[in-house]
Amino acid sequence: MQARRTCKQLETDANRIAEGIIEKFKIIEKDYDSHTNHGMNDGAIFP
Repeated sequence: MQARRTCKQLETDANRIAEGIIEKFKIIEKDYDSHTNHGMNDGAIFP
């Protein structure tokens, strides 16, 4: 990330980037859960 003119602009841009990363991993997690039956197919079972 390059320099920003204000702290507020830095905060806004950093939050936007972070939110994009979080959304990306939510999709990855849902895909994993779908393919592994929430981990059960890989032996992740809680009694």
